[in-house]
Amino acid sequence: MRAKMGVMAVVIGLAWTMGGCANLQKKIDQLEEDNRNLQAQLATAQDQLNQKDSELMQTKDALAAARGQMGSLEKDLLAAKNAKTQLPPNWVNNKGMIMTSLPNKVLFDPGKEALRSGASAKLSQIITEINQNFPGYDVYVIGHTDSDPIQKSKWHDNLELSQARSSEVVRYLKGHGIAAKRLIAGGCGEYRPIADNKKEAGKTRNRRVEFWVLKPTG
Repeated sequence: MRAKMGVMAVVIGLAWTMGGCANLQKKIDQLEEDNRNLQAQLATAQDQLNQKDSELMQTKDALAAARGQMGSLEKDLLAAKNAKTQLPPNWVNNKGMIMTSLPNKVLFDPGKEALRSGASAKLSQIITEINQNFPGYDVYVIGHTDSDPIQKSKWHDNLELSQARSSEVVRYLKGHGIAAKRLIAGGCGEYRPIADNKKEAGKTRNRRVEFWVLKPTG
């Protein structure tokens, strides 16, 4: 009897042990599966973090570039404001370029390219202003006329007259202190009016010589 009871105890013990091992294996399997799931989640999270880091770097680069552009624009704006406030009388900033002008009647007789005797005072003032405020700048002298056709003078047309007049002004500037390499003469005739050529007041405004100063490119 005792032998039978002993065998039963062993059988029960083995069954208990085997059941415990099975449960333990299931627990291990579950933990391993949970671990794999967590590893996958961690890998996904790491990929997302890397993507965010890349986007953050791109954003920082774009921000740095925008700040650089802003700094450059602020410098340009300050320079433009300073240039505007420091311009001599009758000089203006016209679309980023600095210029002034004189009426043709101050410089020339009608239909003529020779400078009038009283023109020297106005041109000398222009020379002084250029030398004091724009040293080293190139000077573009551009002649303009109204739209009335040439009738009683030697000129082929208004374009030829305007070019001859600007050349005469350039010769004067060259002879009174502005280096020839800085001077450019040109003429537009009636083709760039600033007023209505159908009215006498407009024609008067259109008859002019302009002086544009630009920093040399080379």
